[in-house]
Amino acid sequence: FPVTIGIADVSAIIRTKKGTVIPWRIEIKMKDSQKKHQKKYEQSVINAGGQYSIVHSFEEFTAIYNHLIETL
Repeated sequence: FPVTIGIADVSAIIRTKKGTVIPWRIEIKMKDSQKKHQKKYEQSVINAGGQYSIVHSFEEFTAIYNHLIETL
């Protein structure tokens, strides 16, 4: 399979409390910052109607997840 440069670490499909199905891409960053090609990928996800998050901890991940399922 070809490799896409900049693709997020995790790809998920979530269902909000309203029943909306949302594609969600998650970039895990512990120490480094987002690279130029990752920013380009992020913008393509957003332009296609998806959600993109950069998370630094499990706690941040769960907070963003809860926010998304409650508000979208």
